[in-house]
Amino acid sequence: MSDPWFGVKAYGIGVGPKSLAGWVSTILYCILMIGVPVAKQALNWPIWMIPIAYALLTIVFFALLFMKGDGVGGVINSRF
Repeated sequence: MSDPWFGVKAYGIGVGPKSLAGWVSTILYCILMIGVPVAKQALNWPIWMIPIAYALLTIVFFALLFMKGDGVGGVINSRF
C-alpha cells in the first residue's frame, strides 16, 4: 500500500491521520457531522433522519480508515 492516510499513533492509544489526505478527510468528517443539524433545519428533515445521517457518515469514515490505513493488522493490533 502506498502512503497510508491513517496509522497507529506513536504516543497514546488509537489511530490517527498520517498524511495531508488523512487530515483533510478527518476535518471534512467533523464539518459534515456538525452540519447535519443545520441540514435538518434547512431541508425540513424529520427528527429521525439525524441519527441515520450520523450513522451513514461514520460508516463511510470508518470504511475510509480501513481502506487507507496502515493495514488491518496495523489498525487493529497494537504495537506491543
